[in-house]
Amino acid sequence: MNRPTSKTISDIADSASELASDASARIGATVGEAADKIGALFAGSGDGFTDTLIAKAKAVEPRNYVPSRQTVAKGGAGAGLVLAGTAAVAAGAFALYYWRERNQEEARFDLIAQEAGFELRRYQSHLVAETVVKGDRDEALSQGFKRIADYIFAKPGGRADGDDNEKIAMTVPVSTSAEDNRTWTVRFVMPAQYKRKDLPTPAAGVSIAQRAKRHVAVLRFSGKGSDDALVADKRRELMAWVEERGFKPVGEVEYAFYNAPIVPGFLRRNEVWIAVEPV
Repeated sequence: MNRPTSKTISDIADSASELASDASARIGATVGEAADKIGALFAGSGDGFTDTLIAKAKAVEPRNYVPSRQTVAKGGAGAGLVLAGTAAVAAGAFALYYWRERNQEEARFDLIAQEAGFELRRYQSHLVAETVVKGDRDEALSQGFKRIADYIFAKPGGRADGDDNEKIAMTVPVSTSAEDNRTWTVRFVMPAQYKRKDLPTPAAGVSIAQRAKRHVAVLRFSGKGSDDALVADKRRELMAWVEERGFKPVGEVEYAFYNAPIVPGFLRRNEVWIAVEPV
């Protein structure tokens, strides 16, 4: 039996997101632990577990998310057990999605230094698919994401006419940098298994580029990447750290995002990057 596709997992997460977000807010940091446990079970038990979870998660009805006291009172203990079971399945589907997302391939780097949320990394040269979009940061990220997602998932219009329809695995992070206040470059990292000549040809508007080896100063933070005030604060913190350490910035600041929008803010991994002179 084949493993479910990323789209199937995403569909499950969408159906369960409202309940899972509420549950995760209640149990806090233990969600990450639950995701790891479910992920370990998934990795060691074969596809049967995944298929069962998917079948049950798809049966979750939105009306069961927030039961009224009257509904529980009418149904008694049995109804409470059914609702609790529904919650567990939905939270399990979310945890599985979150675990899979945390284990996506990301651009390779060596960790040179680490200090209170700040890192200095040495990235290896790697391929990216990129597109340039005009608009504010959040709007540009959304439009750019769709363009490149259409390319990697071989959606209609995503590739040059006549090119193959083999899908490319999703990786992390999705990054964006500003050319100016209204022009942004959005990038997806290509899986390391590909050489440039092996990648399908994208449609107009998306290009394949080789990023050179570089040292990058990084500040990691949680919260919503669409929160402009939060992102601006983290940018200032990173630039202050770079200046204090005597690093010389090179190029533009980049913003890197690792999670889908359904993931609660406190579980998200976001980063601000700035390339620096080799040290």
